Parts: sequence; structure tokens; C-alpha cells
Amino acid sequence: MKLNETEKENFRVNLNDLLLISVNGNPDYVGRSAVFTGYSEEVFFNDHIIRIKTIESVENIFLAYYLNSYIGKKELRKNLKTSAGQYTISREGLNKVNIILPPLEDQKYFVHWFKVIQEKKQLLQQSLVELNNTFNSLVQRAFKGELFND
Repeated sequence: MKLNETEKENFRVNLNDLLLISVNGNPDYVGRSAVFTGYSEEVFFNDHIIRIKTIESVENIFLAYYLNSYIGKKELRKNLKTSAGQYTISREGLNKVNIILPPLEDQKYFVHWFKVIQEKKQLLQQSLVELNNTFNSLVQRAFKGELFND
């Protein structure tokens, strides 16, 4: 799909943009949020995504985590509309969502530890992949009779 320059400007995803799913057949997916951390090529969002512009007193990662939490989803659900099997939330509906925001310093503290934990989880997941690969290799060698010399 070709976009003109105005469309590119309006729909380009920028680093640290907060994106939210606004339309889906599953109400649990509407409102799922993420912060864009980059990609090697330009990325554009479609009409099923809302880009949320936040103010300086809001950490995007904190807000995304809140919206994805049980409490955030519960608040979002109050403002969903449905039509033809599709659940939607509009910008108007988003403005009605009750969001609990601690002071900015507390949000930053949360985000710091969230990132630390995410990095550790990623390292552990990579270690698990490597362990599984090593184990599978060992099992294959065992069944081929390559583990022991006669």
C-alpha cells in the first residue's frame, strides 16, 4: 500500500509511541497496549490502532502496563462498543477510562525496575533456549549411539 507524505506523517510510528488496539473480534484484545521500541524500517499503524499522545507527567511504559493489567482492562471494558461482532474503543471512550496515576517519580521507579526485570527475563529465556538445544542434541546423540565408546 502506498502512502502519500501527509499519510506517512500522520501514521508513522515513532520511537516510544504508545499504541493501543482499538478494534478486535475478541474484547480481551481491545485496549492491549505497547510502547514502540524501534524497528529497522519505517512502521505505520492502521485504523485498528490508536496512538496515545501522553503528557510529560506520564511514563508511556507505566501507562501501557496499567492498561494491560486486570484493573486497566476492567476500566477499558466499561467503554467498549460492539457492532457486527467487532469490539471497539474510540478516543472518546478512552477519555472516559479511569486511570490511576501515581506521581511521576513513582512511575519512573516502576519503569526502571520493569526494564531490569524484562532484561533478566530475556536472558533467562535465552538460557532456556540454549539448554533445550543442548538437551535435544544430547538426546539425538544418545539415540544414535554416539555418546559412549565401546
